[in-house]
Amino acid sequence: MTVTYNHDLATARFTAIIRTIFRWKGGVWKSVYLEVIAWCTIYGVLSAIYRCWLSEHEREVFEEVVSVCNKYTDFVPLTFMLGYYVTLVVSRWWHVIQNIGFTDNIALLVANYIQGKDERSIKYKKTIVRYICLLQTMVYRTISVPVRTRYPTLESLVDAGYLEPNEVEIISEDNMWLPYHWALGLINLARDEGVIKSDHAVQQIFKACMDFRSSQISLWIYNWIPVPLVYTQVVFITVRLYFILAILGRQFTDKDNFPIDIYVPVLTILQLVFYVGWLKVSSIF
Repeated sequence: MTVTYNHDLATARFTAIIRTIFRWKGGVWKSVYLEVIAWCTIYGVLSAIYRCWLSEHEREVFEEVVSVCNKYTDFVPLTFMLGYYVTLVVSRWWHVIQNIGFTDNIALLVANYIQGKDERSIKYKKTIVRYICLLQTMVYRTISVPVRTRYPTLESLVDAGYLEPNEVEIISEDNMWLPYHWALGLINLARDEGVIKSDHAVQQIFKACMDFRSSQISLWIYNWIPVPLVYTQVVFITVRLYFILAILGRQFTDKDNFPIDIYVPVLTILQLVFYVGWLKVSSIF
């Protein structure tokens, strides 16, 4: 999930930027700290074994392994695969945001074109909007665990006011698009009875209903057809494999002839934070 942080950037102060960068909840640090701790622990254990417990011959073998791992680490197409994958996932996420769907437009049109104050007109307005809200709720029940938990059965929709008791006998769990047809039928009936005064008004309401249904279908399809599993597996394995090789390949050995002995691979740790954090973007969405 994403969190709101706009208020942290309400000013152009340097402290506001720093506070946003190091924010824990919803930030990169919370997403990657377990991987960083595990990687650093394994790296430190291997480094200690190399420096303290290996014989001269074993150290030479270890150095050759380090050299091979360091050489072939760059063969992993990490940036290309990760960039394309995260772009795909984020684009799907943004399309979901754009298709959440709001019933306000339909409700405003219905309230504007059915202007009668009598009981029949009020009943039409309430029922049409209720059917549209029912459609959205039933779609959300199939794609959202919290909504499914809130409304586990059709009877719970009756208790919430989305369904009438007699309607439960007609609708089913799998027929979530039926309320849409009910709403269109009521709109036609309202026009036939003169509650809606013009065909233009009917067309406007129909168009709003069709746009709303299209948005709900998009949400349902995104939930039904995820990113191909093979692609997800390849990307996740690639990132993990890269840093498994880096545990050995980024070891500092006597063979490298560094003027100082570097114990902590700072740049590799930063690389781990950035790449794994980049991957976690797709997991959050």
